[in-house]
Amino acid sequence: MRLGLTQKTKDLALFRQFENTIFSEILIDERPFDKLLIGAVDLICVPIKEIAFFEKDDKHIIASLLSREFQTDLNSWTENIPSTSKGVYALVCKIEDLKTRKVVLKLHDEQTMFCSNVEREIYKVSGLHKIHCFQDRVGRYHLGILDDRNDEKNTLYYVQSTFIGLVSKAIKDLNLQ
Repeated sequence: MRLGLTQKTKDLALFRQFENTIFSEILIDERPFDKLLIGAVDLICVPIKEIAFFEKDDKHIIASLLSREFQTDLNSWTENIPSTSKGVYALVCKIEDLKTRKVVLKLHDEQTMFCSNVEREIYKVSGLHKIHCFQDRVGRYHLGILDDRNDEKNTLYYVQSTFIGLVSKAIKDLNLQ
């Protein structure tokens, strides 16, 4: 299986651990992922913030999300909320390539998926660039949002035991409904 990396994929060490295992070749290329997937590679790794939301008629799918490498320092939340989807990498392949999808499913991290989906849904509605969600060791979801739409910056912070309702609560508090 050939894996393509874009120039924006910064952490090559993350992928070197897979070399000579499930990935027979790792290619670094500057082309957009949809061009690179035409014959050059089976799969491409892209920072998820570079990917638009796929629609039903798209030819590509996020086959797997790798575990978020970025660690959050809880003490810095009031001053510095990380960028939306920072450290989240998606493995994208052709939607009909079931063999590749099955192989890379083993690399999928559900916790990263839930948190990334929360961040991306809020970003889609608000356009805010400083949204970060993570799950702590006991399973609580933490969400921090820096609302800088006005001159006065406002930080919203949520903690709850489930991600269900987290997006709608944040959107309501941001007055975007």
